[in-house]
Amino acid sequence: MDYRTFIIPGIAAVILALVFGTFFFLNQDTKTFSYATKTSSGTVTIDLTPVAIKNNQLVFTVNLNTHTVDLEQYNLQMLTTLSYNGKNVKPLNSILLAGHHNTGELVFPVEGKPEHFNVVIIGIPDVSMREFAW
Repeated sequence: MDYRTFIIPGIAAVILALVFGTFFFLNQDTKTFSYATKTSSGTVTIDLTPVAIKNNQLVFTVNLNTHTVDLEQYNLQMLTTLSYNGKNVKPLNSILLAGHHNTGELVFPVEGKPEHFNVVIIGIPDVSMREFAW
């Protein structure tokens, strides 16, 4: 029997195990999920999507778009609150708004993986309070 019959599949199996093991190890603290994007329309349209929990941080993508308001005067980090399990928390960081079109992340500290949560953004024209619930 030819040794290549066993050696080549064995080497391929080891390489696959190393690749998948490395991927698993590097991503073990990350939980991605597929929640729907929520949208709040008005003079400024806000799209908010929860995308992952990593290292006790709940990460959202956020898009703000307008054709009439300069968003630079608004501090999204101060105007936004996450509520879950009876707790209210401010973002650890957020995008700095400028101009009319902004895309980035909102990152909140969390304990565990909240099943139900909502985000409230206040003071962005022309809707005084925007609530996004999952």
